Order: sequence, then structure tokens, then C-alpha cells
Amino acid sequence: MVLSDTLQLTMLMILIMGTMAFYMGWRQSQRENRKFKEEELRLRRYEIDSNSRAATINVENTNEAQEEEKTDLNGYVFMTVDENKKSIFSEMLKGFEDYAKLKGYKASLSIDTSIKGKVGFKFTLHEEGVSVSTQKVKSDINDYINTVMSGGDFDDMPVLITPEEHSAVIGTLKARLKFMEYTHALEQENKEFYQSLISKMANSSVSNQPANINLIQEGIGMDSRSYSANNSANVVQGDDNTNLIENSTVQVGKNVAEINSQLDLLKEALGKIEAESTQNESLKPVVRHLENVKEELEESSTPDSSIIEKWLGKANSAIKTARATTETLSKFQGVLESFGVSF
Repeated sequence: MVLSDTLQLTMLMILIMGTMAFYMGWRQSQRENRKFKEEELRLRRYEIDSNSRAATINVENTNEAQEEEKTDLNGYVFMTVDENKKSIFSEMLKGFEDYAKLKGYKASLSIDTSIKGKVGFKFTLHEEGVSVSTQKVKSDINDYINTVMSGGDFDDMPVLITPEEHSAVIGTLKARLKFMEYTHALEQENKEFYQSLISKMANSSVSNQPANINLIQEGIGMDSRSYSANNSANVVQGDDNTNLIENSTVQVGKNVAEINSQLDLLKEALGKIEAESTQNESLKPVVRHLENVKEELEESSTPDSSIIEKWLGKANSAIKTARATTETLSKFQGVLESFGVSF
């Protein structure tokens, strides 16, 4: 009987110890699970915060802005753009939103044109679509701009969205680029029309007939032929004379915008001639003369038309014997016409 009680007590103690061991193991497991979940939650929050911070793309800005213009760039990348081309450049950048859709992600564009001669832009990524890195977006921006500048049509892009949406986005992007081309062509036509009109008006002659002067002869030898006209600019004197006023052959822009327009044409032609001069040594004097014209326009507050006329004349003579290509001659002719000079 005593042995039986002892055996029961021993079994009870073993059961209690087993139960305690199981309970302690369960408690330890619960603590480890809770710790694991807390760590998982912490990592999840870190991931969400990281994605939130990465949503706005701040491409490294390599363009310096003057302190008086802007001390805080706010993540914008600024590029130098002529004032009269800001609108078309901004329109081109807006097209990247469509280009991003073709790449499978969504981006919105912010533009800052507050700095004179510069356009700033910043893209913000959205959660829709595939996840992309900042470097990927910067690479896509460069590819998009290069495709537009080279006249690409985006037809060879892979289909990463539904075929219907891909086709619709391609159509929208092409329509935008067509509108840009039309706007640019219209601006060029208007500029050429007004340049031609101003040139014709400037080169036309104005004939001034002398006013009638009635003098009474008082016996002191005074008549209309001996009339004194000191300090009277362009006055007409003498018998059967007229005053013919003609401007210089070269017409330099009358304001900053017109001079910048002439500079744009000059730089474009100069770049073309410089490139061709590597194969055609005869064009090097043309480059040198046009560089002199460019220097006069850029560095002088009031460009001297006689100096410009001199170097344009030398460039004109040199290029006629240089056997330049038709495209180069066309660019050079455009420069001459902008100054009212015939080729």
C-alpha cells in the first residue's frame, strides 16, 4: 500500500514537472514569436518609409544657379534654355509622362521657369505600375530626350502594358511631338517673315526734298544758295539736291531678342561648318571669320555693324571657294539673310 502511494506520488511529480516544462517551453515560444513579429513590423515600417522617401526623384543638379536667382533648388534640375524656347522645351518634357507609361510606371512632372534663361524640372513617381529606381528614371529621361532630338517615333518600344493602352499612349505621344514640330515651324516662319519685312524696310531709301525758303533780297548778297545751316543734321542745301538716307548693308538686331536670334542661327551654322572642316581644310578660314562675328555679338553691348560686315564678307568669299556641302551652304545662307546680306 505504501509502495502504491509512493508510485502515485512519483508519477504525479513527473506529470507536474512535464506540465511545467511544456508551459515554460510554450511561454518561450510565445516570446520568440512576439519578438519575431515586432522585428517584422519594424522592418515593414522601415520599408514603407524608404519607399516614401524614394517617391520623389531628386536628380543630382550639375547646373549652378546664381545666389540672387535661387538659393534653394528644391530638388529641381535646371537646364539652360533660351527664353523664346522655354515653352516648347517644357512641352517636350511633359511628354515624358507618356513615355514613362510605356515603360510600365507612372511619373508626374513639375516645371519651374522662374529663373531667366533656365528651365527646372522634377519628376515624382507614383505607386502604380512597376517599381523603378532613381537611376532607371534618369536613364529613361536621357533616352527619351535623345529619341525626340533624333526624330525617333517610339514604334520599336516593347509592350509592357496592355496592347490597347500601349497603342493609345504611342498615339498621344506622337500627337504631342507633331504639335511641337508644327509650333516650332510656325515660329520659324513668323520670324523669317518679320526679318524679311524689317530688312526690306531698312534697305529702302527715303528721299527728302528741300523745304521752300522764301528770302527777301536786301542787297547784302544773301540768297538760298548761301544760307547757313550749321548744326542742322541731314539738311538739304544747294541747287537741285536731294538727301538720300540709306542704312548700312548689315542689319544687326535692334534689341536683345533679335541679336539672340541672329546668334542662334550663327552658332548652328558654325557648328555645322566646324564639323565639316575636319574633312575640308578650306572651311577653317570660314570658321575663324564667323568666330569673330560671334565674339562681336556676344561681347559688345552695341555690336559694330561695320566689323560684322567685314567678317561676314570674308567668310562669304572663303566659303564660295571651299566646296562646302549643300546643307552647310544653306546654314550659312540663313546667317547672311538674318543680317540682311545676300549670298
